[in-house]
Amino acid sequence: MKDSYILCRLEPVLRITSLCTAFSVVYGADFAYDGEAHDFYEAVFVLQGEAGIVAGDEVLCLHAGQMVIHPPMEFHRIWNAADTSLKFLVLSFGADAFPINEHRVCAFTAKQGEDMKDEIEVIRRHFTMNGSRLLEPRGAESLSPIQTAVNNIENLLLTLLGRGDVSDIDDTRSARRYSDVVALMRRNLDRRLNVDELATMAKMSRSALQKMFCRYAGMGVIKFYTQLQVMRAQNLLEAGMSVKEVALALGFDDQNYFSRLFRRFTGEPPSAFRPRK
Repeated sequence: MKDSYILCRLEPVLRITSLCTAFSVVYGADFAYDGEAHDFYEAVFVLQGEAGIVAGDEVLCLHAGQMVIHPPMEFHRIWNAADTSLKFLVLSFGADAFPINEHRVCAFTAKQGEDMKDEIEVIRRHFTMNGSRLLEPRGAESLSPIQTAVNNIENLLLTLLGRGDVSDIDDTRSARRYSDVVALMRRNLDRRLNVDELATMAKMSRSALQKMFCRYAGMGVIKFYTQLQVMRAQNLLEAGMSVKEVALALGFDDQNYFSRLFRRFTGEPPSAFRPRK
């Protein structure tokens, strides 16, 4: 009687399925990048200097040898937090399996940093580029080295994530206050609050609130609050709610105004985010 064989299915813990940007860069002491949020992952490795980073409602302080991963739709921003130059590398990617739901801060060795830099250089060499953005593989002969580089990056990320978090939350009073106000905003996304109302709820002056958001988020209070609402709207639309239902759920009486505002932030109408039948 022949032996019976069973194929045991393995579910991947981490699988990168697409690439968006890949680059290494050095900036001076006055560097600050405007905040953003997007529907793919982003890994930032600090190779030299000290980086101030906003990740969702937290303010982080990363040193050389530390990295952070921003999950899809997490608002994030980076700036040079020291007087010396800041060197870091970035890989942004899509994944259909990833072992985190919120940002993670991990430590990496000098060799791991060099390995990551080498893999990014391989990817850049085998893609056509538009600045830091990857467009398409240069040809069939580029597919194998790209796949090898991605496999190596997956293995490196799994190793780093397996070590657990490194706690690098900025614990200054202003950073804590910023986190508290962002949490307050998230609890009130069903209302159309103005600056004065937010300042009153946060027990801050209007000017102090504006200054704090310019410092950490790189934008005004209302723009940030509206961006949170738009991100929440995307989730509700993808869950199947109608445009009218989403507008009302976020405190918009005028559906047309909501649609115009949504398009201004995303570049697409709300209907583009609803499930296709």
